[in-house]
Order: sequence, then C-alpha cells, then structure tokens
Amino acid sequence: MQNGRATKQAPASAGLRLGELIGGLGLLGKRELADALKVSHETGLPLGRVLVMSGYLKDDMLAAVVDAQSMIREGLIDIGMAKKVLAVVKQKQCTLNQALVESGVDSEIKRSNLLGDLLMEAGYIDEKRLKLALEQSTATGLPLGRTLVLSGLIPEELLSIAINAQVLLRDSRVSRAQATQSLRSAFSRHVPIEVPLAEKGYYALPTRQSIRLGEILLAAGVLSEQELMTALEFGLANNKPVGEVLTDLRFIEEATISAALALQKMVAEQSLKLEDATLALSAIYRDGITLEEALNNSGPKDSQKSKSKNTATQTFPEFLQLTKNVTTDELRKAFEAVLLNPQMVAKILDVAGVIDKNVLQEALKSYQLFKQGRLSIEHACVVLEFCRKNQVSVDDALKALNWQQLDQMQKPISTREYDLAKWAEACRTAYAIYELGDLDQAEQMWAEILDRAEEIEINDVRHPRAKEVLAKIYEIQNRHNEALDLFLESLKSKRALFEENHFEIAATLNNVASLAYRINDLKLSEFYSRQYLVMLEVLSGPTHPNVASALDNLGLTCHLQKRYEEAAALYQRALDICTNTLGSEHPSTVRVMRKYAATLKALDKNEELSRLNGVVAGTISGSWKTLQLPTEDSLFSDASVN
Repeated sequence: MQNGRATKQAPASAGLRLGELIGGLGLLGKRELADALKVSHETGLPLGRVLVMSGYLKDDMLAAVVDAQSMIREGLIDIGMAKKVLAVVKQKQCTLNQALVESGVDSEIKRSNLLGDLLMEAGYIDEKRLKLALEQSTATGLPLGRTLVLSGLIPEELLSIAINAQVLLRDSRVSRAQATQSLRSAFSRHVPIEVPLAEKGYYALPTRQSIRLGEILLAAGVLSEQELMTALEFGLANNKPVGEVLTDLRFIEEATISAALALQKMVAEQSLKLEDATLALSAIYRDGITLEEALNNSGPKDSQKSKSKNTATQTFPEFLQLTKNVTTDELRKAFEAVLLNPQMVAKILDVAGVIDKNVLQEALKSYQLFKQGRLSIEHACVVLEFCRKNQVSVDDALKALNWQQLDQMQKPISTREYDLAKWAEACRTAYAIYELGDLDQAEQMWAEILDRAEEIEINDVRHPRAKEVLAKIYEIQNRHNEALDLFLESLKSKRALFEENHFEIAATLNNVASLAYRINDLKLSEFYSRQYLVMLEVLSGPTHPNVASALDNLGLTCHLQKRYEEAAALYQRALDICTNTLGSEHPSTVRVMRKYAATLKALDKNEELSRLNGVVAGTISGSWKTLQLPTEDSLFSDASVN
C-alpha cells in the first residue's frame, strides 16, 4: 500500500537509472561513466545529452538504450535480454525493434505500451517525428508527451486522451487494438476515451460517483493540466503512483496529496459530494489549513472569511481598481511591462526573498549575454546552473566550462560584424549536426544558412565552402544532380575569388571529379581529374603524395574506360612517387601497385606483372593521404586567403 492505495508490483529493475543501465550493459567504462556523471551534475544537463556531446555514445545508440530502459521498467524484457539486444543494435547499426526481432523476441512483446508507439499506431505522428521528439525529450529531460505538445506535433487534448489509454493498457483493462481505435474516436469527438470504449462494450463505466486523483487536483486549482500530464507520463514510465510523482517533482506538497487522497476516498464512498471535496481541497491548498478545518469551514464561516479578506487584506492593485484609478486592462499591461524588464523583475524577486541574491545577479549577467547574442539560450541556462551549484561568477563558469570563445563578440560592434558572427556560429552548429549524421536537420540548416549568406552579402570564400557542405549532404542522400550543381556553383565562385591556381579551387575540382565518378559519368570525372592533377603539380610540386593521389584517381577513370595504356602510365607515375616519398611497404603504395598490376594483366604484360607479384600480396592497412582542407574551426569564421 502507498498513499492509502495499492500499487502495481514493479520488477526489481524498474527503478534502474540510465547511468546504471549503461554501466551494467558494459556500453561504457566506469571511468568514462563517472566523468559523464560529473559533467551532468556540474552543468545540469541530462546524462544522455552529456554522453552524446562527449562522444561516448551516438544519438541512435542512446535512443535504443532509453527505449530498452522503458521496456525493462514495464517488465517486458530483463537486463539480460536488453544486453543481448543492444549488442545487436551496436553491431548492425539498426533500431531497437529490429534488434528485438533479430534476437527472437516475441513480436507482441516488442510492441510495448509506450506513448509514442500508441500515437504512431493511431496515425497521429510518424516515425521520423517520433524519433526527433525522443531526441528532444532526452536532451531536455521532459517526458515524450510534453515534448510532442511543446513542439506543436500533437494538441494537449490528444495527449490527455492518449495517456488515459496508456493507463488502461497498463492495467490490462483494454487490448491494444481497442485502445488505438477508441483513441481516434475519442479525439475526433472530443470526449474521454472511456466513452467510445463503453459504447462498444470494451469497458464498464463506474456505477457510482468517483473521481481520479488528478481530476480533483485539477478541479481544485491545485495543479495545471500541463503539470498533471507531465506527472502522469512520468508515473507510467517509472511505474510510480501519480501522487508520488507529483511530490517527487515538487509540484505539490505531501500534505496536500494526502488530503486529496482522503477526499477522493470520501467521494468514492459517497460520504462527501464532489463539489464539496473540490472546495475543501482548494481551501487546504490556498490557505494552508488542515483537512478537518476545511471540512468544517463551510457556509457562513466561508463567507465571513471572504468578507475579512475583502476588508483587511485588500491588495494595492485591487484598491486602485476599486477607486477607479486604473482598469483591469491597464493593470494587466502594467504587469506585462514589468515582466519585460529584467531589472524590475529581479528587484521584485529580491524583495520577496524567493531567490538567492548572488544567484539573481549571475542570472541577470547570463540573461544579458543571451540578449546580446553572445550566448545561446541553452548555453546561458547551463552557465547559470553551473554558477548556482558551484557558487561562482558567470566569468568563472565560462572559464571552467571552456566557453570563453562563445563570448568573444564584445559590444559595441557594428551590425555587419554581428551578422557575420551570428552566421559563422550558425555554420558551426550546422556542421556539428552534419558530422553527427542528422542529414535531414543539417540539410534544412544549411539551406537557411545559404539564404542568409545572400541576405547579408557574404561574398568571400565562406559562401562557396557552405555550398559544398550542402552539396556533400545531397551526395550522401543520392541527390546527385543537386549536389553537382552546387559543386559547380562553388567552383565558379572560387575561380572568381582566387588566382588561377589555388588549393581551394583544387579541392572543389576533386569534389566534382569524385561525384562524377560515383554517378559513373567517367568522361566528366576525367575532365575535372585532369584539371585537378595539373593544378596540384603546380601547387605542391610534381613529386608530392597529393599528386600521386590525383594520378591514381585519373588512372582509375581511364582504366574503367578500358584505356589501359594511359591508365598504366598514370599508375606507374603514382607508384614511383609513393615508393620514393612513402616507401615500398606503405599501404598507399601497395594500393596503387595493385591497381597497376590489374592494368598490366589487362594488357597481357605478364613479364612486368611477375615482378610485382611478391609485393602485391602485401596487407593493406591505413588510409590514403588526401588534399588537406581547412579545419572546421576556420572553415566559416575566417575569410582570409593564405
């Protein structure tokens, strides 16, 4: 029993935390996990977000672990099965559901009662939006349902109906098909889910007056609907009663919950009317009185108390309204103006004593940095939390977190400088998203970045560099024509910016040749490969390994066009450079030698081929040295030409 009611027996692992699960599954060493937990504690960021930002886990793997954690809490799988399934996820780079099937888990088990699955089966969200919402939920620490509502993916009413459906599923009151069908019907008709369930005979409505705990808290004004939905979802995810979750989240004090449970019982036993229970709970919450006092304070006493409040505790705004000096609308506008003034809000909070004075000062500094564009809102929040936990200043927090570079835009600066700095910051963020592999998000961000570059007239090398990042995204997405168009636009821009021979131009020539080779346009690939080779010979010298790489690429295009004599000559030149600069046993040398051997075989030059056989059998390891491009740090922040 808990809070006067029976609770569902949870498995021993139901309360398993994310860090414990990751450690128990062997996905991370104890030292790395301890470091991540320390950063999470110091910054206030969720552990999952820290693990991804630190490079310990990829987003997809973290999502799989979180899903597995939910299934363990629901008792659908145990830790042993989770370890087996996540090993498959890691090895095959697949989703958790795919890994469950691969591991032989029953198909009904893998279809858990998770809120996201329920909404997806009902047709309200798709897999792509669910994945995005799960990532946002992990990053913010908010439940999935609240994240979906805040993101505008589902309305509040649908969340309420879906959570009720999830409760009924958890308690085995309805089947999954019944829940999904009735969810759609209830939302379209704007009625509780119990109504369509009862109409079809799936569910029996209560025969006497009753009320849920959340409903009485909501009716009494103790709780907002958003807080209730958040608590319900946390309770379902963690197998906890909603009353316990409400106190854990500090939405309500334990005394208020106890009173609400007692009133709920009285209503169920028909010893108290629902309206009286709601009024009593409202008085307990508002005036801080006991349950007994609330039940006795009815009728005349209530009126007397109300009269006393009107005469003895009249607020100043009420007094001004009473004397007709201000209207309600004028007061509202005045309060809104106050809320828009950080300094005035800070003074009010200081007078009320609801926040530490030092924390308040650092909050003003963090907010000012955000308003000036020198910190993002997320960075500002993390900085303030670090200040609060470690009792340090904003400046010290920036140093400790190694975020001083975020505050390099000292005011005053010109509008042009500010626009360029913000554009560069957007590029760095988008580049990070691109490297993390979120191509859909990266594509959208880079398209917006290029539009912004046109607006603020960025006419230096950063503009074509940005085009090439988007082109590479298109290339990975197999949108080859769009990628080729962007590479050629970039090439044209760079040729207008630089002298005839420049590494920037060479890099783009190589990108065009590589894409043309990939789409099997060998003539086009050869055309740009030859230009790339000629330019590198001028820039690096005829015996540089980069030139050997260019010769190798050009030789490949000739070989595939069955022009074996030309290919052999190119491979031989590349082989001579590699042997002299890298050594005969270097992986790159062996790689070129194998291509050269294949060409000699096609030409029936067996005598020359026999001299290579002993070396060609060597093991290939390592990677080919390619043309050095600008690093990500300087890619978009420095327009200078070296």
